[in-house]
Amino acid sequence: MFFLGLQSCNKKNQEQCGQECLEDILQKHWPQYVQKYNQENIGVALFIQSADKTIFASCGFTQPYDKNFLFRGASTTKSFTSAAILKLYQEGKLHIDDKITDNIPGTQTPYLPNTPEYAIPHKSDITIRMLLNHRAGVFDVTNNVIPGNVAAPYAGRNYVDYVTELYGGHHDFTKLELLKPVVDHQLEFFLPDSAFHYSNTGYGLLGMIVENVSGMSLEQYQQEYLIAPLQLNNTYMAVTEAQSQVPDPKTDHYVWVDGTIITNFYDNLSSAQAEGNIITSIEDLGTWAYRLWGTNEVLNAATLHEMTTMIPTDDVHEFYGLGCEGGPPEIGYGHNGARAGTMITMRYDPVSKASYTLYTNFLDAEDLPAEGAVTNDIIKEAQQQFQ
Repeated sequence: MFFLGLQSCNKKNQEQCGQECLEDILQKHWPQYVQKYNQENIGVALFIQSADKTIFASCGFTQPYDKNFLFRGASTTKSFTSAAILKLYQEGKLHIDDKITDNIPGTQTPYLPNTPEYAIPHKSDITIRMLLNHRAGVFDVTNNVIPGNVAAPYAGRNYVDYVTELYGGHHDFTKLELLKPVVDHQLEFFLPDSAFHYSNTGYGLLGMIVENVSGMSLEQYQQEYLIAPLQLNNTYMAVTEAQSQVPDPKTDHYVWVDGTIITNFYDNLSSAQAEGNIITSIEDLGTWAYRLWGTNEVLNAATLHEMTTMIPTDDVHEFYGLGCEGGPPEIGYGHNGARAGTMITMRYDPVSKASYTLYTNFLDAEDLPAEGAVTNDIIKEAQQQFQ
């Protein structure tokens, strides 16, 4: 049923053949792209999973690297946060079209407290669905510079960078702390549901909603209901600055910025709770992608349909559902992730009924679209080969 292209392979071991085919694809695209950076150990890996097969291949790594090595999974975290919301939704414990000022079903407690600390602009007009598909207009504190006209010492700067420098890098951010600039200065992108703008801060609000509805911390909920049941044993959510340091086994990672390579760039994942704080492996992510979008183990068919119904974004994401990317459409749906020294493309392809997860330990911060185009080409060719 899957990997029909392998039927023409005259090797006895089809799995070995599949790995060799993947290695050929990686060698075709990757070395030509990274040779301009003149840096060893910039590698790329691809993991494919279907109902009955897994195939792993890599190239470029001069340090040891295999499918169980750990890395920061960046915004693939959003698929876990959205899955938590949608699981609570299908259990009747929340309604995704409720306003975030509405009461949690069966209680007199609002999804988000009616207190000054949570007084974001247009709060009473924002629904949970809008947060899921980045249409709430919530200003993104981690990806955007704070406007220069606000009365704050971090005006004109990235707030996370400012706080990191203030505390010498060793600081445990909280979700509420990351909301504070938005509330204090009434920052916004636009009126709710009037446009699309990617917002990590919006996903921080979703994490708070999971906690308020479930009575558990977000990471506890994800561990108990998503990570442990699927036996994603190399996956956890980094909540503190200390947990942000990727444990062994791992490889070095690199970021190209200001015309130079920086090795093992410091990254405090406590600033990315609910939206980018996962530490995982390529095998775990591939398993997650397949079992979330290719089965009904996590969400039922109706909820998955809602999650994967895409809306045009008019930006680089092309299409976005509920914590689920759909661009470019031909490679399926899933989520990308990018942090300093890490880039991931995670997709489920409904045609071949398999997940395709690509990881590289390199991020070109000066030309991310070019790197993304190469990774997309690799996945496209892999899907064509193994349909």
